[in-house]
Amino acid sequence: MKKSLLATALLIAGTSVMALDTQVFVGLDATSAKVDTKVGFTGTATIDGVDYSNLSASADDSDASVGIKAGVILDKTHRIYAYYTQLEPDMEGIKTELDIMTLNYDYLIDVNNDMNVYVGAHIGQSDYEALGFDDSSIMYGIQAGLLYSINKNIELEVGVSYSDMDSKPTTPTVSGTYDNVVLTNASAYLELENMTRAYVGVNYKF
Repeated sequence: MKKSLLATALLIAGTSVMALDTQVFVGLDATSAKVDTKVGFTGTATIDGVDYSNLSASADDSDASVGIKAGVILDKTHRIYAYYTQLEPDMEGIKTELDIMTLNYDYLIDVNNDMNVYVGAHIGQSDYEALGFDDSSIMYGIQAGLLYSINKNIELEVGVSYSDMDSKPTTPTVSGTYDNVVLTNASAYLELENMTRAYVGVNYKF
């Protein structure tokens, strides 16, 4: 009985998916991203007899990149796709590399025959390299934009997105005297906090 119910449920689900108006698409975009970070150290640095402990400062930098996406549009209303881009923001002279891969969902709102606006959300992973160390973390956020159809296959896209992240590459903890600086359980870090992107692209619908 249970097997029969399961088979029936799978059949209904499969039939429902097949009944959807499904359109595959791929796309490229030019993106400008602003990445906010926090630079600092934990522990204590003693300079000329004065102790400095657990200092930090905010930093940000912008970088341009090319992103790629691929996915499906369901019933001309729901857009589901994977997205990837790589950034190399220069944080206060510290060379960094940031790989972004997300799974995105957009709800498409029809404005007229050639134009849609959309709002959506994303979740994924950021791989962050800084200070000679690698760190991966979950990222998530929201996006909104505009789609304009040139013809039945080609559309232009403009949009913005905001992502929260929690990546914090950290150097090993050290103690000792270096010139006139005495370090006690000191460790430097470069924490990735969030990212805002603006992008312009083109999509091809099969």
